[in-house]
Amino acid sequence: MREWTKEERYKPLNSIEEILPLEEKIKNSLYRQGFHVQPRSGLLNDPNGFIYDDDTKTWHLFYQWFPWGATHGLKYWYHLTSKDLVKYEDAGIGIKPDCDMDNKGAYSGSAIKHNGEIYIYYTGNHRDENWVRTAYTCCAKLEKDGSVNKIKDPIFAPEKNYSEHQRDPKAFYDEKSGKFYIIIGARSMDDRGCVLVYESSELTSGWALKGELKVEGYEHFGKMWECPSIEKIGEDYIFIFSPQFIKLPGRGEVTNHNIYLIGDLDIESLTFKPKGDFKHLDLGFEFYAAQCAANTDSIDASTKILSAWMGLPDAVYFTDDEEWSGCLTLPRELSISNGKLIQKPISAIYQSKKEELYSFSGAENITEILEINSPSLFEFEVDNDFIINFFCDKDGQNGITFNYSKNDNILKVSRKELKRKINPEFGEEREVHFKDGIKKLSCFIDNSSIEIFFNDGEEVFTSRIFPDYEGGDKYIKTDGLLKINAFKL
Repeated sequence: MREWTKEERYKPLNSIEEILPLEEKIKNSLYRQGFHVQPRSGLLNDPNGFIYDDDTKTWHLFYQWFPWGATHGLKYWYHLTSKDLVKYEDAGIGIKPDCDMDNKGAYSGSAIKHNGEIYIYYTGNHRDENWVRTAYTCCAKLEKDGSVNKIKDPIFAPEKNYSEHQRDPKAFYDEKSGKFYIIIGARSMDDRGCVLVYESSELTSGWALKGELKVEGYEHFGKMWECPSIEKIGEDYIFIFSPQFIKLPGRGEVTNHNIYLIGDLDIESLTFKPKGDFKHLDLGFEFYAAQCAANTDSIDASTKILSAWMGLPDAVYFTDDEEWSGCLTLPRELSISNGKLIQKPISAIYQSKKEELYSFSGAENITEILEINSPSLFEFEVDNDFIINFFCDKDGQNGITFNYSKNDNILKVSRKELKRKINPEFGEEREVHFKDGIKKLSCFIDNSSIEIFFNDGEEVFTSRIFPDYEGGDKYIKTDGLLKINAFKL
């Protein structure tokens, strides 16, 4: 794996033409995705500034971007627009790290719309001549023509009583108080993950620290909380965050997670009271830094739209040697049912079905070996035990295996048999209990990923996969299924 010097990591991109040779180099990669947002070159990680503009009926989505290769360094925001979150238009670089407050990178953040105007908040990663970091919270305006203009100075500096790790501003408006709020992921001086809350009556000025959010039962839960978000779905609040430096049950050696709590928010007393234990947003191997789109209440207040980085910090992937890495998950529609978050793929993705590939059904369970024609959607119905092996060879060997036992309603997932290992040190197995069993799977298969929605969004499993295509790893072996429908996307 390539070793990067500091000079290489922090080399500025002066014009988009500079990356065209790298773009040309990676365009024929076997693992370039067919229907997922991916970087035009280099590294993609967190989704940023995700918002719906109800005036123009346009979605704006940015991703954090290092243009030169598959590593972290001088970060930009790259800008995409869409009318349906299926097809995207390239809007070019959105935010450049080109001033003192973000001289070493434009880190993650969010957007908000008020009185017809859209503003973006992000973390400016500043370092001085001694490489001492200062994480500023910065603001920019998204203009009607799609350009982004920065407010000259940071809207606030980091809080001195906390560590240098303060980032990922998420902005929202509270109707009851009539004020704007920004929450920041932070790490205390005694290595405790937390969230800081800032308050203002104006979007671009007047911001002041209100205090630390008290999340009951989570006073000591990891050492850093990244990408915090508070959303209201119907009458419930949901608190989403990414705790770091903590091992959680059933997640192997992974120390970076993405979880959520459903509960009650009292912004005046800075208290979030969970109604139950935390739950993982995604049960798979690669999922992090989830962000909900802003201003979706203008469409439907009972749901939110979420996207996430299909990757993890400190992980390496097979395309790193090709000088690119990362993609975003499919956008998901969120709702709450019986105290649980339900996540469904956006309905528009189903409209991209081109042709039917397979269709099997019968009174008896089906055992088949089918060739994957990615990108594609496979829909399975079950009523008993089943085994599905994705990206196996023609003999049904290798691949990532899903083994379900109806007797105890436990699904066991393993990617131990993959020829091309993916961060095995983090663990290669997952085990999930389904309270009422599994009846249906919707499997979105791309050239280097799989996303499975169980029981219409009761659970989701996301994983990167880098099959040995030349060695014939392009099949699905199924055993124990009642019905199979597959479509080209």
